[in-house]
Amino acid sequence: MKNMFSLKSRAVAGVVLLLCVIASAKTLLAQTPPAAAQPSLVRFGVFGGVSFNQHLTNFTEFSLYVAEPSPLQQPFSTATIPQSYSLGAFAEFSLIDKFGVALRGSVTNVGGFVLTGTERLLFPIGIAVVSVVEITHKMTINDMALIGAEPYLTLRVLDVITLYAGARFGFPVNPTFAYAQTVPEDGQYRFLISPPGQSSTRYDVRNGAIPQANTVQTALSGGISFEIPLDAEKHWFVAAEGFYMYGLTQVANGLLLRRPLPTFNGLSATRVVPQNELGTDRDPFGQGWPSEIVPGSWLMNNIRAGLSLRFAP
Repeated sequence: MKNMFSLKSRAVAGVVLLLCVIASAKTLLAQTPPAAAQPSLVRFGVFGGVSFNQHLTNFTEFSLYVAEPSPLQQPFSTATIPQSYSLGAFAEFSLIDKFGVALRGSVTNVGGFVLTGTERLLFPIGIAVVSVVEITHKMTINDMALIGAEPYLTLRVLDVITLYAGARFGFPVNPTFAYAQTVPEDGQYRFLISPPGQSSTRYDVRNGAIPQANTVQTALSGGISFEIPLDAEKHWFVAAEGFYMYGLTQVANGLLLRRPLPTFNGLSATRVVPQNELGTDRDPFGQGWPSEIVPGSWLMNNIRAGLSLRFAP
């Protein structure tokens, strides 16, 4: 009998202990605060800032606009990096964990720069007699802009930093140029112009659309942004951001780098070659100078830096 009562007592004690554990667990769960909600990685916003545009030029003329009477024999100097503006809007969405996608629409002014090239040319004026004339070629690209569509893959780092990797597809607006050749005002040579017998220090003045400008300018793009919340609920943010675009597409097709020997006012002419370039491919009488037309190139890179205002729903 004692064993039976002992067994029952142990069973009752076990049940009571189990009920106490369950009650304690419920109490602890009731007192434990709910897990903090994950911050939203969805963003909608606008951005603006400065754009630095690097034009890498390696051409002397457009194929549809042959410079007359004296084509440039060496490439235009690479343009300095002009400072301009860029602005637009964007949306960002999360995919898996901290990975996501973003789409940006941008407007960037990529014009406002001047290409120059100066040649000192030798040309014959009589038997065994040559003379030198200095001709400056100047090409101005004024207000060309790009309307860009920019898809990106994103990676969220430390909840405040976002990395971007993608591309920009830019559609040129107003791709125009102005061009002219000049000789020194105080020099002894002039360009012959119409009507016959007239002359000028300026010649071959042209204005118009860039011939064969590509309708889509493609570039690889990468960037980074750093967010600062503006409210306690973290719905509004301001972010500092920067992007770099590496151009893949020629700004225009049909660019020429070199052609056989040019003429000046109908006379055969060649550039004055510095001593250290004699016999090289920069010497029109050297073996490396092409006997046929050589194509040129014009690529464009961009650095964009600025601020964005962001909303997280």
